[in-house]
Amino acid sequence: MDNDSTPSFVVQLPPPDRFEPTTVIAKLEPNQRQINLLVIVLRIQANPQKTREGHEIHSFKIADRTGSIIFNVWNTTGQLIAIGDILRLQNCITQVFKNELCVKPGRNGIVTKVGEFMMDFNEEPDVSILTASMNTELINYKDRIHSNKRPAQAMS
Repeated sequence: MDNDSTPSFVVQLPPPDRFEPTTVIAKLEPNQRQINLLVIVLRIQANPQKTREGHEIHSFKIADRTGSIIFNVWNTTGQLIAIGDILRLQNCITQVFKNELCVKPGRNGIVTKVGEFMMDFNEEPDVSILTASMNTELINYKDRIHSNKRPAQAMS
């Protein structure tokens, strides 16, 4: 593991009884936490983007049997992922990044390669594309967050 606090990338197959129940992509919504997914990497979205701090953000299109979504991962972990890899994503979160719903490893997230090429998947629906109801829900969520952060005004 790097010293840049990048989530670990494991290449061993964990024992089957250690797998936690998975979520499916079609049920993902903004701002979910503790998500576990079993997915296949369909394509690399673009060249890695650099942050101001010098980190690289790698973006992939991933899918399971219910749909597809964008997966963002940082630094070395992203360099180790290839098209066709079957990944077990543990402790991930969803967020809206550049107006698209994305999945990324959480603080204690683990990305494990468990196979290659042989997995049923559907590219549709692409849940990265925000629907009108998701946009409304996201605006309401942001309003709640901002209203909780405003300082209390003194009563005169």
